[in-house]
Amino acid sequence: IGHPIDHSLSPIMHDANFKALKRDDTYEALNIPPKHFHLIKEIINEKQLDGFNITIPHKENIIPYLDEID
Repeated sequence: IGHPIDHSLSPIMHDANFKALKRDDTYEALNIPPKHFHLIKEIINEKQLDGFNITIPHKENIIPYLDEID
């Protein structure tokens, strides 16, 4: 979760690891512009995410929306 995020290699790297470990998981880059960040909880719930990484510019903005930090 970030903006911009199109340049991220994380999905390629994580999906390769999932495949190597024979896991049925996926890693998706979610490009969420700051003007849409207020919808973050809905987006996370809709996608039924088990977890996520967050990057600039949302690192601090996400904290009030979290149930748990790990």
